[in-house]
Amino acid sequence: MVGEARKLVLPKEKLPAVTPDRDRFTADQDLPNVYSRQEVAKRYFGQERQYWSAEPVEVAGNFVYRRDDLIDPNRVDSQTGKTNLELMQAGRAPIGKDGNPVNLHHMLQNQDGPIAEVMQTFHQENYSAIHINAGSEIPSGINRSVFNTWRRNYWKSRANDFK
Repeated sequence: MVGEARKLVLPKEKLPAVTPDRDRFTADQDLPNVYSRQEVAKRYFGQERQYWSAEPVEVAGNFVYRRDDLIDPNRVDSQTGKTNLELMQAGRAPIGKDGNPVNLHHMLQNQDGPIAEVMQTFHQENYSAIHINAGSEIPSGINRSVFNTWRRNYWKSRANDFK
């Protein structure tokens, strides 16, 4: 199956024979017109990938990459009986497609860096890959008490996008 996927990600143009890794796909090469990167990932690697389609929004000093597709404002949380919209209005994270609260991930692991809305399962399953200080003695640089206040205010503000 990997061989089939590799055939799909060969570059459109034939590379010179002297290129040592000519059968490897690189970021600056395009996939054949027949398949998109997302289709190949889904079909051959079982991954449904979604990307942030909008530019980040500045919120109280942080740029936030938002994913509206993760949040159904009408979904009811089975534990509280509240809709996602009501949860956000109360300063709590909405419940995502995976049934868990949507997480806010510090992309650079510092207080003022960019933040992305991600599903909790993505955040947990990719922990070591997306946390640049994972497994090291270097602290994250995030003041948790300040961030907790920022997060509550963020979700209250984010609720306005779904009214």
